[in-house]
Amino acid sequence: MAILGGGLLAVGAAGAAGADRAERSSHLSHAQQVAAKAATSAFRAQITLAGQQLSTSLVALDGELEQGGTVDPAVLARAQAAYDVVRFQVADPGAASSQGASSLASALWSPTVLAADHGELAAAAPLLTVVLGRVILSPEAVAQSAQRATAWISRSAPLVGTGSTPATPADLVATAQAAQSTIAGLVPLGRLVAPAEMARVEAAGATMVRATTSGGSVRQVVGAADVLSAGLGALAGDLAGYGKGALYQ
Repeated sequence: MAILGGGLLAVGAAGAAGADRAERSSHLSHAQQVAAKAATSAFRAQITLAGQQLSTSLVALDGELEQGGTVDPAVLARAQAAYDVVRFQVADPGAASSQGASSLASALWSPTVLAADHGELAAAAPLLTVVLGRVILSPEAVAQSAQRATAWISRSAPLVGTGSTPATPADLVATAQAAQSTIAGLVPLGRLVAPAEMARVEAAGATMVRATTSGGSVRQVVGAADVLSAGLGALAGDLAGYGKGALYQ
């Protein structure tokens, strides 16, 4: 299980930090507490579902290859889309090239690697589901996760446009939609504590989804992603101290 084990167990935790954040988190109104819990619960549900879909797909791919068959493109597409959702939860954000995450990505986008490692991936699939099912992050960290996904789109879109990466337009779409789903979970809290910033992020998220799903130019996709990334960075600061988050909690 070396392919998944190292990366999955390196999942990073993020929460409130600093005196100002601690002070803020100790004086939350009931509405703010409810909204903060809803945000973390929504994100956990999103990641858990994607983890289950990825795990199921890995097992299905293993079964097909074990029997000497060919990979079902639909199953592989589901696995790739699910990975796009959990990309920044299967490895420490500070070590994006960790062995676990990079090896899993290589297998999903390389027929040769997948053929060689499908059994190991399927064996590690239960660990994947368990670890991702335990992810609980503060609202601030949830916004930062969406920001990382958005930054990935900005970096990857030019490479997708030139065909110099295994990623495809479908991966840009899946990642944009995942970021938008994450943003949706933050809306109740965001509208309470930073309504103007939340509105800007909602609008920017919708623009990015449209740019990726409607076949927008690379410039349009990158521009939309950059605007959203900046907005999410500001929103993350606004949400600092609202609700606590940790892993394995």
